[in-house]
Amino acid sequence: LIPERVSLIQSMTLKHTRKFENTMGTFEYTEVDKDYFPIGLHHEESGNAAFVIASPEKALCDLILFTPGITLRYVKEARAFLEEDLRLDMDAFMSFDKSILLDCARTGKKSQSIQTLIKLLER
Repeated sequence: LIPERVSLIQSMTLKHTRKFENTMGTFEYTEVDKDYFPIGLHHEESGNAAFVIASPEKALCDLILFTPGITLRYVKEARAFLEEDLRLDMDAFMSFDKSILLDCARTGKKSQSIQTLIKLLER
C-alpha cells in the first residue's frame, strides 16, 4: 500500500511491549487490549510457513493508534495524512473493509481519528 521500503516491523501482541534490533531490521511489539487484538487478523500460509497477519485496515488503525501525535479530526486532514505522509495508494484505501475500521473505532482508543477515516472512505 505504500511505495517505500519498510525499515521497522511493527507487531501487536497480548504480551509486554518490546523492541529488538538485529541485522534483519528493527522489530517492535506493542501490547494491546485483548478485545482489540483479534480485529482484522488473517491466517496465511506461504510455502512451509504459517502465520497470522493484519489486514491493511487493521495495520492502518494500529499505526494511527500507536503512533504518538497522530490525531485526525477532519477528513481533509486524514486525506493529507494518507496521501502525503504515508503516500498510501488511495485506490486501495477506497476498497478498505469499513467493518474492520468500525471494529477498531469501537475499542475507544483514538476513536475519533478512526471515525474520520471512515468518513473519508464513505465519500
